[in-house]
Amino acid sequence: MMNTLTIEQAYRAMIYFLDKLQQRTNSDDLAVYLGGMDINKNDGKTMDPAMWGDWLKAIEETLPK
Repeated sequence: MMNTLTIEQAYRAMIYFLDKLQQRTNSDDLAVYLGGMDINKNDGKTMDPAMWGDWLKAIEETLPK
């Protein structure tokens, strides 16, 4: 199965993946990190404002140039 995701869908997929990893490992560090990554239901922004910028930078760095 090959689908194309939007930047936001890919971000949500990453959160899902990391959340499942945190549940399996009970990592406190990962839980704290996920708290900052979570998306605020009221304004749609990440709880830690820097997270979205870091995500966009990661995408920029991984796309072919």
